[in-house]
Amino acid sequence: MVLVAKGGGILLAGKVFTYVGRFAAVFILVRLMTAPQYGQYNLGLTTAEVLAGLAALGLPTALIRFLPHLLRRGDRPGFWGTLQVCLGLTVGLSILLAGGLFVSAETVAKSVFHDANLAPVLRLVAVFVPFFAASDSLAAATRGFKAMQYTTIAQLISHPLVKFALIATAAVVGLTPALAIAASGLAEITVCLMLFHFLKNLAKGQKTVEASRRETGTILRYSLPVYFASLLDDFSGQLQVLLLGTLSTTAQVGVYALTREVSKLSELFQRSITMPAQPLMSELFSRNSRLEFNRFYRSTTRWTFALNLPVFLIFALLPGPVLSVFGSTFASGVVILWMLIAQRLLYVATGMCATVLDMSGHTRLKLLNSAIRLVMLTGLNLWLIPRWGALGAALAAFFTTSVVGLLRLAQVGFLFRVLPYDGGFVKTVFAAGIAWLVGLGVGRLIPPNGSALNAVVNGILIVAVYVVAVFVLGLAEEEQLILARARRRAGSIMARFAPGRAFSGVPRQKTQKAPEPAPQLEAEIPGTGQ
Repeated sequence: MVLVAKGGGILLAGKVFTYVGRFAAVFILVRLMTAPQYGQYNLGLTTAEVLAGLAALGLPTALIRFLPHLLRRGDRPGFWGTLQVCLGLTVGLSILLAGGLFVSAETVAKSVFHDANLAPVLRLVAVFVPFFAASDSLAAATRGFKAMQYTTIAQLISHPLVKFALIATAAVVGLTPALAIAASGLAEITVCLMLFHFLKNLAKGQKTVEASRRETGTILRYSLPVYFASLLDDFSGQLQVLLLGTLSTTAQVGVYALTREVSKLSELFQRSITMPAQPLMSELFSRNSRLEFNRFYRSTTRWTFALNLPVFLIFALLPGPVLSVFGSTFASGVVILWMLIAQRLLYVATGMCATVLDMSGHTRLKLLNSAIRLVMLTGLNLWLIPRWGALGAALAAFFTTSVVGLLRLAQVGFLFRVLPYDGGFVKTVFAAGIAWLVGLGVGRLIPPNGSALNAVVNGILIVAVYVVAVFVLGLAEEEQLILARARRRAGSIMARFAPGRAFSGVPRQKTQKAPEPAPQLEAEIPGTGQ
């Protein structure tokens, strides 16, 4: 849990930095480019991301699943073989897709996007597609070592910094879609080089004279269901917007799209916990540590739920002020935002179930769940959107998430005889209930719609009451441990800046760590095929 907290904190800081950097880059682009030019840039960048996603084949998830197993067992031939298979297949397929795009760029520009001027941009995009594909696999490989800092440094900090610097430089000479794409591509190349360097250093201790063992069939049997499930999930979200545009009005599409993006703010905290938890959960399965897994599963579920609750409370109690930031046009989205917030709350409350299915190797169940989600979401959209527009789409998302979330919960419960909820989870819900009641009371005394200051005061009070209630009701043992470590770390940092210390001339004494025991080889892990 300490590793998850440390990795989650690193990822969260990186994601916040990424959002700020992305906003700054977008601001420059929209200010210095016309609407058609910005459209060409987005089409080119989206094409690169789509082709990179098609080339991934679910192999980044496979790296996170298998590398912790192999590293723990000291299986160096299997380690190198898995790296070669995952990186080789991804890069090879991305080169083929990029070559096809380069050759057919003019046809795609005219027939698909109906813009002949897009052809040069697509040819330039094709050059960078392999780097877009490779960066995610390289980042996943570093996370297989349970090291979250490398993804943060390369993808979440360096990428937006390099991209912003290149776009700002291009703005001096005159920003065009081609130059903007080149900036994004060069930033991706920088990320790939950094991640390759990090992975090379991490893998130094895995050198072996034995031949690599490539279990391509085992890897693909795991990764392909993940791949198709991801495609279905992505397609479900895009299809919902298309159906809303077809069966309702463009204004309804705009309101729904904005409220959906606002509600997705919780993903900032969700992925900050699930990403560092993935390799650790995979290692627990490899060790067959049922008791540790149960505790880890419940703790990570409670953390994702507890961290997201303040966001949910603010959006649920102050929907008007939140949407008013984007203009009066979106004021009609209050009820839609409520429904989407409820949908996200259900997703977070059961979200670790999907990670458990991935890391335990039950990827076919994930594919089944994604197929059910697509069919159910499509049917409900066709039924509800003609009646209620964007609200119907939100209702469809809510009911679909409820059914699929409960299904995943039942699947994990049946497979491992465990539920992710404990007394700490109940305390978190109770703390949220207290904050909700206080928020309603404060809202009557200080109406949030009266002014922006009133809304800010309400939001601060809601979060403060929630945090105080969580502490009063009591923290779990691992949470107390993490807070104690954080206090000690903060104390040591403050001590370095204490008066007289910096110039005392007394060298800091270093404590010598005891050597770690060498990893022992173990027998084959039942059920993993390795």
